[in-house]
Amino acid sequence: MSRHIPRLAVPSVLAALIGAPAFAAPPPSQPQPRETPVQQPQQAPPQQQQPQQKQEGAHATALVDKVLRDVPLSPHQQTAVARLKQDERAAYPPVDKSEKAFFEALGEQMKNGKIDRPQLDGKLSALADAMVKWRETENTALDKLHRYLDRSQRAVVAPRIEAMSIDRLEKPPDLGHLTKELGLSQGQRKDMAQVLRAMVVDQPAAPARSAARAKEVVDTFKADDDIKVETFRPASEARSASLASSEQQVDFARRVIPVLTPDQRDKLAEQLKKNGAF
Repeated sequence: MSRHIPRLAVPSVLAALIGAPAFAAPPPSQPQPRETPVQQPQQAPPQQQQPQQKQEGAHATALVDKVLRDVPLSPHQQTAVARLKQDERAAYPPVDKSEKAFFEALGEQMKNGKIDRPQLDGKLSALADAMVKWRETENTALDKLHRYLDRSQRAVVAPRIEAMSIDRLEKPPDLGHLTKELGLSQGQRKDMAQVLRAMVVDQPAAPARSAARAKEVVDTFKADDDIKVETFRPASEARSASLASSEQQVDFARRVIPVLTPDQRDKLAEQLKKNGAF
């Protein structure tokens, strides 16, 4: 997982902003006023925004940070975006807690040399539930962000949303890295190569509709009318994506246990707990 979650993330804090003239979306028949307050951001020197990003970067992979990278913002927009980031940070701890609990449990099973899948059910389910809530936060953030940006800014941000709108499973670990980190023997290296090949073959394909739907999100985000990202990127689907990614980690652990020595298992398990993925 990369960590496998898109970190692998609104409503209460932004409720007061929705009615503010600087942030409210104009009627569809009057798209131009939406862009009026945005003509000033070009005057803000880049160095004024950099410290803010560093101070707020508790989770560098937050969706708002990613899609707004290097996009100049007006003072009003900066205020609104700061609140979006604040809501993202507030929504993230349950994801972090659930993910750590899952990897701790999986790591302990790996150390013991046996994967007890039923014992992991609760951890996987809790992580999937947290991911659904996180997706809801992301979708709400995109809805609000659409209101805050002008047409030219949305044109820059939209392709970045497309890249983040396709759920992808993680690639299997790299054989060279595993060999170096664990000191695999020649025989182990051969066995590990077979494990990795089998994982690639057995990996389920991503939904065929994902790419098409991602494009639909982009086209909608570029338009002036208000949007509802949930329509194209349902939060409920984050559950299946999270479970699939977690199952990959469980499957890898199950397959490599017979290949590794107890010491190697301990080392890999500790890396798993520390890094949150193999």
